[in-house]
Amino acid sequence: MEGKWEKLYSKNGLAARRIAATLIAIEPGSRIPRVSDFVTETSLGRGTIQGALRLLEEIGAIVLEARGHLGTFLVRTDRELLWDIAGLGSVMGAMPLPYSRKYEGLATGLVQVLEMMKIPFNLAFMRGSSNRIEALKAGRYDFVIVSRLAAELAVRNDARIEMAKTFGNNSYVSGHEIFFFRF
Repeated sequence: MEGKWEKLYSKNGLAARRIAATLIAIEPGSRIPRVSDFVTETSLGRGTIQGALRLLEEIGAIVLEARGHLGTFLVRTDRELLWDIAGLGSVMGAMPLPYSRKYEGLATGLVQVLEMMKIPFNLAFMRGSSNRIEALKAGRYDFVIVSRLAAELAVRNDARIEMAKTFGNNSYVSGHEIFFFRF
């Protein structure tokens, strides 16, 4: 694999790193963005983008299927490999102290989902929604979980805070939200 990793330091490889970050979020069976979309997003040439996609296939990070005028579809991904290629590192999150079964269950669910998706992560427990939101704004965490009341107040006070997920009414944590911060 050493030779394959060396290819990531070429122009196509650097483009592959940027494209890998986009492809992580695309489910197998879905259409990927067009080459022209990647060209616009990255300000790189068509040949570089096409070479980057070929490189990702060669390394085994993705399997693509061209379907003519319908576009190109993602058949299979190795998310762990895409994550490494994109250089994303660990995801850091913070949530309330697990003082009840519902918070223990929420933490367990997050751990299981992120492990299943092969996303490296760390989860911290922190008292006080305002402390978690301030830590998010300071860049110490990628996401935080707070109550709906704290979430609504935070969104009103800072437009850079984005509510990423609201837990459903029939869940044990329906009064909570997951937040991301836009720099």
